[in-house]
Amino acid sequence: MATNVRAQYGWPYLFGERTAADAMFATGMTRFVDLRLELDPKSSGMVSLFLSMGRVQHDLGCARHEVEERRARFDFRALALEWVFYAV
Repeated sequence: MATNVRAQYGWPYLFGERTAADAMFATGMTRFVDLRLELDPKSSGMVSLFLSMGRVQHDLGCARHEVEERRARFDFRALALEWVFYAV
């Protein structure tokens, strides 16, 4: 699908300029990388190029920062105690 859209609208974004579709598609592209899925050379190049773009790198960095902040604030010990309480 992305290859067809890219052929119609150009690059770097799916529809010629940055839209919400790019943000949604970026999460799928990160899954290709995280899961180490085999892609054909054209798709692999497209994923690499998209994920290396400055704005995408910025967005991914913000998402990582948000996850780290939430982990720092979350009390895993309290959750573990809750699980023990409910398991009894």
